[in-house]
Amino acid sequence: ILRRQPNLLSVNFTDPKGDRVVADGKSLWVYLPSSAPGQVIRMPATGNGSMAMVDPGGLFMSAPASRYTITAAGTATIGGRSTNALLLVPKKQNSAFNRAKVWIDPADNSIRQFEVEDVNGLTRVVTITSLKSNVTIARSEFDFTPPPRVRIVNSSSLSGM
Repeated sequence: ILRRQPNLLSVNFTDPKGDRVVADGKSLWVYLPSSAPGQVIRMPATGNGSMAMVDPGGLFMSAPASRYTITAAGTATIGGRSTNALLLVPKKQNSAFNRAKVWIDPADNSIRQFEVEDVNGLTRVVTITSLKSNVTIARSEFDFTPPPRVRIVNSSSLSGM
């Protein structure tokens, strides 16, 4: 997960390899060939909360008590670090996910792993294997060009789903 303020984000999944979520400053691109082959979803990166749906900091750490029912879910060692797990269940029915489990490192309050079950039942586990703050990230890391022959679905065409 690469993040640069104010609205740049790049998530490159290793399992399944090839899945990407990229916010390039203008658009948020959701390219998941493992679950939606042949298409990429494009939505505005600002103004509609789309960044908060994919940025773990915004998704899980922004006013969590007002947004989720939170219960303790045990402890685990993630990447050699002790963590406390929390189960988050959205209080609102129209959330982007049904539930999430978040492992937080009490030494620095960072998210080390999260598991999200989306509204379609797809579960993704993201493990943060290396955490570096305040590093220089090349602007090109936040570029996304849809692959050839991939259909671009604009978020406006998804309304009503």
